[in-house]
Amino acid sequence: AVADGDMDAIAHVSNSLKEHWSEKEITDAVKHEEKIQSEDGGISVAYLLSEGFQRLAWERTQKNDPTFYELKDAFFLSSNPIGEAIKCPRDGELGCSFLDTLPRKYRRMCSHYLSWTWAYHVQMFRVCLAEWIARQQQNP
Repeated sequence: AVADGDMDAIAHVSNSLKEHWSEKEITDAVKHEEKIQSEDGGISVAYLLSEGFQRLAWERTQKNDPTFYELKDAFFLSSNPIGEAIKCPRDGELGCSFLDTLPRKYRRMCSHYLSWTWAYHVQMFRVCLAEWIARQQQNP
């Protein structure tokens, strides 16, 4: 339920636990699960291939094909950093990772580690991901 952000399911499970756990224990368990999912989570290929990611890259950099260096500056070192005003599930402070800003459907437990260089351009990166998905016969 936490992984899907299903507040109704979380409420249902929380109500079921009330006869065995205190309100604080339930709240702490949900926070702990959110922290673990943030620490072990990854951004889905579906998001990286989405129009939303492409649009965000353009809106932030004003470039059709920025590098990841340019994304870093525009996403995190600008006057309006992504995640700045969102509470981090890892430490409870304001300012969270990019992953934690995404809709739940685009973040899950990591299944693959992707290594790349910051100098890559977004479009080349996306084409390579799409080709890999096709060759692996995966659903992003």
